[in-house]
Amino acid sequence: MRVLADTHVHIYPCYDLDAVFGNAFRNLNVFGGQEAEPARIGSHFMAIFLTERRDCSFFKQLKEGNLPLSKNNYTIEQCLEDNVILVRDVQGNSLYVFAGRQIITSERLEVLSLAADLGLPDGQNIDDVIKNVLLDGGIPVLPWSPGKWFGGRGRIVEKVLHSFSPSQLLIGDTSLRPLGWPEPSLVKYAMSHGFKVIAGSDPLPFAGEERVVGKYGIVCEMDFDTNKPLSAIRRLFFSPSVQISRTGLRCDPFTVFYRLLLNSRVRRR
Repeated sequence: MRVLADTHVHIYPCYDLDAVFGNAFRNLNVFGGQEAEPARIGSHFMAIFLTERRDCSFFKQLKEGNLPLSKNNYTIEQCLEDNVILVRDVQGNSLYVFAGRQIITSERLEVLSLAADLGLPDGQNIDDVIKNVLLDGGIPVLPWSPGKWFGGRGRIVEKVLHSFSPSQLLIGDTSLRPLGWPEPSLVKYAMSHGFKVIAGSDPLPFAGEERVVGKYGIVCEMDFDTNKPLSAIRRLFFSPSVQISRTGLRCDPFTVFYRLLLNSRVRRR
């Protein structure tokens, strides 16, 4: 089965939820090679992994049916496992939505906790955050971020790569790494030491960013038990025998600059 996933998705109050899911279905299909002929139902597994800020709780609201998602376009189904729900469109195509959190460490770096809706506070040191994510059953990801993996913080990232193993930690790439920007040296270093690199769109908190959901992510081929998606995802991320490729498109330099400029204006409000 082909697995297609955007592993770094935010949902913010200013978003149109129908647009979030519409773009996720469309973009994952396109960059999974299905644009010419839509995939047969069940022929591939599509997913988005939420990485919510501490002030957001969209996964919980979706799971409880408390969000204005158009019932004419989408339906939500509960899964047997916690921290994952299934969204279906009117054609019957499936999109698995996994819970997750973004945690800001005391070093002003980010750690993502995939597949777990944890209540970890911001402001802890990075080693403790990763350990707590692991203890609580989450999948920790150290995402590259523009301007944050240089100098002193870069040395902290390198230290983290020595403190944890590839079976405990993933590295994240983002659509905010501009086209033409080479693979960051610390990402290459991590890959040379066996760490897997996953990818996501990382939408920002202003209206219109829904369009990037699903535009950058991962693809792989593997046997996948859709009845136990969480168990399968853990094997996908941490089994040395499963090869992950990044797929889709990152943004061009002008678009990245424009997105970051709008984001800085939102932060100042």
